[in-house]
Amino acid sequence: MTRSNLLRSPLSPRSVRRRFALVPAVAAFALLASGCASSAPASTEASGDGAEEITVLYAAIAYEPLLIAEQQGYFADAGLNVEIKRGGPPQDNLAQAVGGSADIITAAWDTMVASTAEGMAVRVVAGNSIVSDEIDTSGVVVRDDSGLKDLSDLKGATVAFDSLGAGGSSEFYAALDAAGVRADEVNTVAVPYAGMAASLENGQVDAVIPTEPFYSQLIGDDANEVIANPVRETRAGAPITLWAATDAWLEENADAAEAFVEALQKGIDFYDDPANLEEVAKIRAEVTQVPVDEVSRSLPPMRLAVDTDAAVKATDQLAKFGTVSEPLPVDEILWSAAPVL
Repeated sequence: MTRSNLLRSPLSPRSVRRRFALVPAVAAFALLASGCASSAPASTEASGDGAEEITVLYAAIAYEPLLIAEQQGYFADAGLNVEIKRGGPPQDNLAQAVGGSADIITAAWDTMVASTAEGMAVRVVAGNSIVSDEIDTSGVVVRDDSGLKDLSDLKGATVAFDSLGAGGSSEFYAALDAAGVRADEVNTVAVPYAGMAASLENGQVDAVIPTEPFYSQLIGDDANEVIANPVRETRAGAPITLWAATDAWLEENADAAEAFVEALQKGIDFYDDPANLEEVAKIRAEVTQVPVDEVSRSLPPMRLAVDTDAAVKATDQLAKFGTVSEPLPVDEILWSAAPVL
């Protein structure tokens, strides 16, 4: 990726205490996508200039600190040559890591809980975006003229997620349960974030559950209405997106993983500085192919340190309303050197 001309500014990395725990023995890899054969993850190699090369997949949300770290030269300063590629849903990204075509990938907490429970030898390297306790960055959105006013009205409705079983589903089902609606009384379908507005407008679905920056775009349309914000209401402080890698890659490339995390922290510091808001907007515009003056300036909170208490609550919620019957303890889902609160 070509670096931009973003203005460099001196930043002070935040200090985070790291928790060290024994990493479980490597389990047999599970397949997450049809036709994806498991193989040993690619080891980090030194490039011609001495920098270690790693391949990173990012998702359609919460990519800003990663791209900032590349554009500002934080990865190069950390001795890394990072090849950045656009990924897909968390399950697909994990499949690429397991197959050896990516080293570090964007994942979701729910996907990591489910995958490690099934024996997949992957771990959380660091957090990324988190659930705000003050600002909604996702919600259940319907058309204003739909007649749907709250979650109790969704019985028999069709609701769209970015990917089924990924982040947001267990929170939604927990909120449905509280509203007196069973999970099997709602139809769920997968619609990419970028296609949710059209699907809702065309009547292909009754409700969508977008996250930023798509959430702001949808609620900015007066024809749409928010009827619930289950994620904030049930998971404040918990991780949404995070960075993950296979056990095998982390065992061979611990130094590169730590350098990656340190560079990302500088990216988050840049992201959090109000003086850089327009530069962040330019990155969003480039990724989403939306004119910069139409890009949302709402910034979801980012934090690399994982709030383990919030993660435990989220995991318990998955066990109750998700598809995970016997999740691993949170400490076993985290890499031994992952930053924690």
